[in-house]
Amino acid sequence: MEAHLVGYHQSFRIRCARHGAVAYGLPANEYQQQKHALDTMKRTAFLRRLIYGKPVPLKPYERICLDGVIDALSSRNATKLRSQLELLRFRYRQTEDRVLLFLPESDEQVPSDVLFADRSDELLVARMVVAQNGKHLNAKLFFHKGRLSSLRFNRNPATAEFTDSEPFGIQSFTLVNDPDLPRPAAKREVFRSNWSGCVKLWGNMSKVVPLEPPLEEAERQRLIKAYDLHFPAEYLDAVSQADGFVVGRVTVYGLRALRNVPQRNGELTVLAESQNGDVIKATICCMLTTKVSH
Repeated sequence: MEAHLVGYHQSFRIRCARHGAVAYGLPANEYQQQKHALDTMKRTAFLRRLIYGKPVPLKPYERICLDGVIDALSSRNATKLRSQLELLRFRYRQTEDRVLLFLPESDEQVPSDVLFADRSDELLVARMVVAQNGKHLNAKLFFHKGRLSSLRFNRNPATAEFTDSEPFGIQSFTLVNDPDLPRPAAKREVFRSNWSGCVKLWGNMSKVVPLEPPLEEAERQRLIKAYDLHFPAEYLDAVSQADGFVVGRVTVYGLRALRNVPQRNGELTVLAESQNGDVIKATICCMLTTKVSH
């Protein structure tokens, strides 16, 4: 009886392996080798469906935003982004349809050869205005660790009253950061004894650790203009000395690492926050609101 049960379980496992191999279109031996990774991907996909719901197709105004970014990139990088769009099949809308998220079934599904060089946690790649017969909507495209992450609008797209029967156009477009440009290597040493202005004041309160060397003046001014934000003079003085700091338990983000947080009536650009994720309400941190376009 015991031998019979053992034989039954073994044959059951063999049948399951065969069915799994057929489902994934793999030879039985390759399926056995990759079974753990494939099962993990399947579970991840199930959890993402459970959390985010059913993936949604792209709307015309979302597609034209993505096409605008593709057209602005080099042919090599445009091919990378198209490849990512094929892989990032999970698309979900949040915050009253103002945020469109792009997710793979699992992180392993985005091979390294289609990832971009800048692996920042959050990188603002482009901002644009999509228009249709005088109606317009501001949009920003973000990357996460080298891949497309989200498309964010400044308000609920329903308020723009777009129609599917008329063509869309890009009214204005700015490529803020090249996603395939790696973080610059240090060209000069940051001498902490030379801190000035608000950074020197921070040093009197806590230990100050620079994250990156300061960007070149031309690149810094280009980014400031591209963001189209009213930066506090203290922040601009700080990033002229180093592109980002850790001050005690607070991270002050550099110009290439600013975080954007969607809000009900717009969005906030966070310049600094504590290690527990709280936005700091102190002199070492500011939150900026984007300019209102009329």
